[in-house]
Amino acid sequence: MNTPAIIKKLKKHPVIKDVYQISQKTGMPVYLVGGAVRDLLMGIFPEKDFDFVTVETPAKFARQFSRGVSGSLIQLSSTPPNYRVIFYRNNERISVDFSGFRGDDIHHDLINRDFTVNAIALMVDEL
Repeated sequence: MNTPAIIKKLKKHPVIKDVYQISQKTGMPVYLVGGAVRDLLMGIFPEKDFDFVTVETPAKFARQFSRGVSGSLIQLSSTPPNYRVIFYRNNERISVDFSGFRGDDIHHDLINRDFTVNAIALMVDEL
């Protein structure tokens, strides 16, 4: 599958659509980061594991997302703030993480990621 076809398919994914709607409603930019972006670049469509970073504290974003998907919200850490929403769709377990920037902006966040291959992001609003 070529990259434009993958991006088009990704825009239709329920997780991306839900995150996009919350981003639009709250006016909070959100970025898909890490392994899902890496997989997209390799032509693999992400299905069950998504990581997002937000400009502001991710707690509000994660709570809204959790309510929308009837998921379980778990706080993974407070510094940096990191939340996970786990839910099931079509008998598949889906894990969605929301964290705040590791630094002042998306560029600093990516520099501070643990693996160079994970230092990549897509702004959900621009998909």
